[in-house]
This record gives sequence, C-alpha cells and structure tokens, in this order.
Amino acid sequence: MRYFPRGLLPLKFFPKQRGLLSDREIFQAAPLVNMLDSQMKLRNPGLQQLPSCGLDSFGYDLRLSSLYRRPKGPIMRTTNECMGDLIDSKGAAILIEPNSFILGMTEESFDMPDDLYAIVEGKSSWARIGIAVHGCPVDPGYQGSYSLHIANLTPYPAQLDPGSGIARAIFFRGRKPRKGYSGIYKHAKDIPVTAHDVRLRGGQS
Repeated sequence: MRYFPRGLLPLKFFPKQRGLLSDREIFQAAPLVNMLDSQMKLRNPGLQQLPSCGLDSFGYDLRLSSLYRRPKGPIMRTTNECMGDLIDSKGAAILIEPNSFILGMTEESFDMPDDLYAIVEGKSSWARIGIAVHGCPVDPGYQGSYSLHIANLTPYPAQLDPGSGIARAIFFRGRKPRKGYSGIYKHAKDIPVTAHDVRLRGGQS
C-alpha cells in the first residue's frame, strides 16, 4: 500500500479546480524541484530557530540558497554588467551591508505545469526587521532556477542564513493559456542571473 505525506491523497480524488491551490493540490501538481512536503522550522548550528520553510496550507515557503551576487556598479542598468561574480557562502551566513542588496536565489527551482501561475512574496519575518524580499511572478511552463532581490533597508548590517524560509510562493490554477512562458530566463541554470547576463549568452542563461 502506498502512503502519502500528511494524508495527501492522489489527485484523482481531488478533481482539478481553478483558483488558489491548497497544500494537497500543490503537492500533487509538483510545481517545484526539491520541494519539502511539510512545513519545517529549520535550525542552524547555533540551535536558533530560522524562518519556516516548506509546504503550508495555501502556499510554499521557499528556502534561501547559499549562492548570491552583489552589485558592483558603477551604474545599475539592465543593459550593463553591474552585478559581481557568483559567491557561494557554503552554508555560512550571508551579510548584506546597510542600504544595499544582493541578488539571491532559492534552493528550489520551478517546473511549472501549463495551467499554474505563481506569485512570490517576501516573508513577514524578514519585513519586520527591515529586509525587503522581491520576487517576480512565475508563469505557466517556466522551468529553471529562481532569483530574488533581497534588500537591507536598515542602517545596520543584516544576516541571512541559507536554508531558512525567504519567500512564499502562492499558486493559482486557471485555463491553459495559448502560450506558456518563453522568455529569456527559461531553463535558467543554478545561478542568480540578470537580463544582461542572458543577452551576453545569446538568450541562454
């Protein structure tokens, strides 16, 4: 007999309905790679509780990866190579200088069915200490890694722990569109990229 996490039954018992997806529907649709099937409050080596991550009632809390990039200027434009080289903290805390930002990414990547759409919002745990997390919507058919803009709006250094919940993805089901995602970031590899990076590679990230 096959058992399903948290009592999640096969999708045939829950006919596809349009609208906001619950945890059962998200689990069965499998729009994420490396998805956790339950809500977790991970702990770092110092046994300090981190912001939660994983599947929740009506969404999924994405985890922060160790990979990120810092701005290098001198002018921030989408047509410039204004972001620095890839940095891997290898699980160590990531520091963001006051009034600065990083281009981070999530441990999960997306593999979106052609009838799902996702909105990504920052978690309140970070917003309450002055950390703004911005994620763009994820279109039907998108496959690839997911980059996040993470800004420190305070006059003090900020510390982020890889593996902690960084943002929530909320999934919606609708009619299958005539055309799924075919933008420049499709099949993005495991690195935070900008539009300029993709254009330099002839549309391949």
